[in-house]
Amino acid sequence: LAQRFKRPFSWEQYCQQISSDQCQTPDETALRPPQDAAEGGSYFSGDIDHPNFRGYFNATPENDCDAYPTNCTGHIINYECKQSTFAVAQAHWLNISLK
Repeated sequence: LAQRFKRPFSWEQYCQQISSDQCQTPDETALRPPQDAAEGGSYFSGDIDHPNFRGYFNATPENDCDAYPTNCTGHIINYECKQSTFAVAQAHWLNISLK
C-alpha cells in the first residue's frame, strides 16, 4: 500500500530536483517555473484542463516496505481546511497509518 502512496514534490522541489533545466522548458509535469513562494509550495497549480504544474510523486525509502516492514509509510495530500473531506476518517477506519 505504501508503494502506491508516493511522496509528493512541491512545484519548487520538482523544478530544483527533477527537471533537467529547472522548469525553463515546458514538460509533461510543469509548463514553467513557479513565479513566487506560494506557487513554489504548491502540489498542483492551474485549472484541471490546463495545469501549470500537474504534480509529481516519487517513491522514497519510507515507501520501501521490504526494507522497513513494520513502519513503511505512504503519503496523502488532503484539501485545505476550508473544504470538508473524509480522508483522515477513511485512513483511520481502513487502518492506514498516517504520519
